This record gives sequence, structure tokens and C-alpha cells, in this order.
Amino acid sequence: MARPEGTAWGSPYRYDRRETLVSWGPGVPGGRRRGPASALDVLPTLFGLLHLSRPEGVTGRALLGE
Repeated sequence: MARPEGTAWGSPYRYDRRETLVSWGPGVPGGRRRGPASALDVLPTLFGLLHLSRPEGVTGRALLGE
């Protein structure tokens, strides 16, 4: 059976709507945060952890460190 190249996500099923995001290192607070998040939240979270100003046009929210 032929298989298409690549992969996709974003189906309406619960298993395809949940992801785990793990971060660790100096300055990263310990703990667990539950709740909705988006791929758009990754960049603001990194900028917050690095104490950098968010560039204009970056959307999403910092999940920690800001």
C-alpha cells in the first residue's frame, strides 16, 4: 500500500489536539502547568525565559518566565 509523504495534525480528535511541552535549564521554574496552550505560545515563552523583549508581531502568550 502506498503511503503519502509527510504527516499532518489538527484533526478534531482529542488525541490530535494535545501535546506536551517540556522545558528545563537554569532560570526555568520547576512545576507543572496544566491548561490550554498553543504552538504560538512557544516563542513568547522562550523570550520571557531569556528576559528579551518580544518582537513586534509575535502573537501568543508566555507560559512562564515573563
